[in-house]
Amino acid sequence: MSVRGQYIVDSCGRVRIFHGINAVQKGFPWYPVFPNPPLLDPSYMKNLSDWGFNVIRLGIMWAGTEPQEGVYNETYLSIMKTIVESAQNNGIYVILDMHQDVLSSQLAEYDGIPLWLYNKFPACVPDTCSILHLPTVSICYNYSCPFSAGTVSGTNWALGYLTSECSYKFQQLYHNNNGAVVSWSMFWNKIARTFGSYSNVLGYELINEPWAGDVYKNPALLLPGVTGRLNLLPVYDKLNEAIRADDTESLLFYQPVTWGVVLNEVVAGTGFTRVPGGDQYRNLSVLAYHWYCFTISIDPANPTFAKTTCGVLGDSVFQSIRSDVKRTGGSSFLTEFGFDPTSPVDNQDNMFVLEKSDQYFQSWTVWGIDFLDGTGNVEDDIVLKFSRPYARAIAGKPISMFYDQDNTKCFTLTYILKASIQCHTEIYLPPMVYDSNKVVTLSSQLQWMPNSGDANVIDVYNISTLPIGEFATIK
Repeated sequence: MSVRGQYIVDSCGRVRIFHGINAVQKGFPWYPVFPNPPLLDPSYMKNLSDWGFNVIRLGIMWAGTEPQEGVYNETYLSIMKTIVESAQNNGIYVILDMHQDVLSSQLAEYDGIPLWLYNKFPACVPDTCSILHLPTVSICYNYSCPFSAGTVSGTNWALGYLTSECSYKFQQLYHNNNGAVVSWSMFWNKIARTFGSYSNVLGYELINEPWAGDVYKNPALLLPGVTGRLNLLPVYDKLNEAIRADDTESLLFYQPVTWGVVLNEVVAGTGFTRVPGGDQYRNLSVLAYHWYCFTISIDPANPTFAKTTCGVLGDSVFQSIRSDVKRTGGSSFLTEFGFDPTSPVDNQDNMFVLEKSDQYFQSWTVWGIDFLDGTGNVEDDIVLKFSRPYARAIAGKPISMFYDQDNTKCFTLTYILKASIQCHTEIYLPPMVYDSNKVVTLSSQLQWMPNSGDANVIDVYNISTLPIGEFATIK
């Protein structure tokens, strides 16, 4: 895969779209086991494929990979290879995601970076944690300042980012204290050497939800564009270099801070003016981002308020991301979203994101949903909310894609035909929505037939005499 324009494309030149799930084990054994998605279960992997999911964002955990400095856990990597191979056998791609939340188990979460590295960082003490370098204006520095003990736990885990220690330790990571970036680069080089030969490894996501850095010493880092420019992009350049030493073909997924996607200005946006490694890597770079509408929690009993505010904010996110990739080059990928699909208010935001993703031809991986109940049985009603028709490969320039999920169940795709593309368009049609008597209506320039390898996919072919630049519509 590579990037052309704003889209991920395959070797035929077709625009590729991915729908999938996240699978991250935040602790031992570091590979997903139930109640996380049980990816070592062949029947579950087959179900994912049948439901139309063609990508998994798989947590490749640094603490699991390198439990001791310079010592790699080959048993763990072998298990992860088994998962990648099982996905490959089912036509599913994999994004390897170095997942972290609040950096460390020492900050009431799990080891997003190995404990041996975290313990190398110097302690946060008054003279190193003073605001704006003024020693007479110091902040508290004992965890969990500025919060009282016990505040950062359970559903309040994200408050850990706002502790002075977390901010300070992230800055140590970005500044390569005790060779932190060197170790990080060596981790990614090991992953690239181990998995780069797999044809279904779509790429590597450098870090999940990076924090801004030491916002107490430099409050300007709360401006996402400042963080992107000063802290993230310089590190991403080094990680890109480490990966490209052994893998020159897989995509690189890079994230801004989570609040850097609502707006697109230099200061309030991502802060990225180019892709990691420079313009020569535009064809291999993907801006990864997350969207969770925070206004849902303000008044959860008011669906109108949530729908209105989430609609405005969500529109801004999709537009900002499009503007970003036009400026920097590369493509984009929504690697996390998702609220409780059993809640009407939460689920309306899920549906908003799915519809907007269709509109923007945006690939996605939903977070926190494995489609299984507490005993491991499939929840068909949840599957039905996310298993939707879509064009997973488009032999032309995409124009529009729409699925009327609530009413007619009609799916419509329009694109401009390209005679130079010799491969066919592929459309996934979920069997839970369409039976064997489905009606497919095509423009006169097209013909279709069932996909030989997947009964839930139809292949759409251009007639050889078609004029270049003709619009094609599929219903």
